[in-house]
Amino acid sequence: MISSASLLAAALVTPAALALGLSAALVSFIAVGIALAAFVLSDYHRVGVCDYAKTTVRRTEAHPLAA
Repeated sequence: MISSASLLAAALVTPAALALGLSAALVSFIAVGIALAAFVLSDYHRVGVCDYAKTTVRRTEAHPLAA
């Protein structure tokens, strides 16, 4: 969700900033930074969810009273 919001914000702000006369290099640098941060956050979140889900499954299977 955070990554989608960040990428959407970058997609909306970039043309507006170029239209207002900011330099293309500065705008592209900021947009690339936002995009990379969004991907890093999404990868970090996905790994955490996967590890937690695997741990939960292992604990449930190992418990003697697990259904």
